[in-house]
Amino acid sequence: MNLNQLRFFLAVADASSFSKAAEQCCVTQPSLSNAIAQLESELEGRLFIRNTRQVSLTPLGEHLRPLIAEVLDAKVGVTQAARSFLNPSHKLIRIGMSPLINTQLVATALEPFRRKNPETEIIFKECLLDELNQRMDEHKIDLAFLLSEPRKSGQACETFYSEPLYYLPNEDQAAAPLPSGPVTLASISEETIMVSKGCGLADGLHHLFTSQGLKMQEYPGQALSYQVLEDWAGLGIGAAILPQSKISSRNNSTCPLHVVKDQPATFVYETVWNDNITQSRHVNDLLTHFKKVVPKLVEGLAA
Repeated sequence: MNLNQLRFFLAVADASSFSKAAEQCCVTQPSLSNAIAQLESELEGRLFIRNTRQVSLTPLGEHLRPLIAEVLDAKVGVTQAARSFLNPSHKLIRIGMSPLINTQLVATALEPFRRKNPETEIIFKECLLDELNQRMDEHKIDLAFLLSEPRKSGQACETFYSEPLYYLPNEDQAAAPLPSGPVTLASISEETIMVSKGCGLADGLHHLFTSQGLKMQEYPGQALSYQVLEDWAGLGIGAAILPQSKISSRNNSTCPLHVVKDQPATFVYETVWNDNITQSRHVNDLLTHFKKVVPKLVEGLAA
């Protein structure tokens, strides 16, 4: 077993495609497939289910995925520790984020800081909320982008951006003409809503419904990605609610969601950091950037 095999495994798991994973890893597809086969042989079990339409993880693959991610994270940590030891002046900022975050907006927000501080390296870690909070507690990330919620003691936050929510009707509803305007929480309170868990989507939607004295009818199953939620809505399994940035451009069956009439439903995201430790100067510089510069950038993009 080697790190490249583990890296290829995660690439295929993330892309749900051997060809896309090979392209991302800059190797040929036969080389990647051979590495996965060697890994499966050593682990004595299949990691992927392959068919002509898609690639998905087997139960063994699902079980090992977080463990393999930890191994690769540890490798990155060793590299960073060595670099910091040999080059104390090396400036590194570690950012964690929920899958809900609009990564294009993150790139736009960071671009002026990167131009001004080309010597500062920024690395990203996308993970679910439990892992993000653990990494914050263990000081393995310097700041995180998360859905707004009450913060625990020792954490500080600053509003990053807000994003409108859209309703994705199930297939039966989509067969009929879409509403001419937005739908409200009350008007869909009897619909079965599908969610993905661990990223903040389910908790955020439950809080939204509860704030209006409503109960969200949650689908008992669980999707692993926002694309799956779209696909399932198209298959008539249920309806879904997603932030605008997580809806594919090809989807024409969405409606703006309002809390009540004339009040758009939104998710608010925050920049979160540990306020009970002394941050390095370059981390403080980035926090200042998000406090003073980013709000103006976000306001300009929304205009």
